[in-house]
Amino acid sequence: DQWEAYFVEQFFTEPEGETLGSYHYSTKKNAEVIIRHDGSFDSYCKSVHQNESTPCIHVVRDEKRYLYFPDLKDCCYCCQGEGCGGIVKKDWLKGAEYLGRVITEEGLELEKWTIQALSLIHI
Repeated sequence: DQWEAYFVEQFFTEPEGETLGSYHYSTKKNAEVIIRHDGSFDSYCKSVHQNESTPCIHVVRDEKRYLYFPDLKDCCYCCQGEGCGGIVKKDWLKGAEYLGRVITEEGLELEKWTIQALSLIHI
């Protein structure tokens, strides 16, 4: 494509555990950064620092994933290739069903989508 797909999106995760974060994506740089205020519920982050409520940042570039824990001053190479999951594809919602606008218990108005991946995901 001629135009770069770039966006920054804030998120709130549940039900496995609640945390705030942001997602930064750039196809031009073939990179994404995922910032979680608490990485203890993320499968990648907790594989390095189990049961620690600490910020965790994923840096994915050219199919390689790194994890950075700023409060712990720790950084590591995580994985690469098919099983690691590279950057999200530009058409990642292809085939998803739009469920409309919803209002959360916190009063946030969100757009809701559902898509079948390894499990059913509601976005």
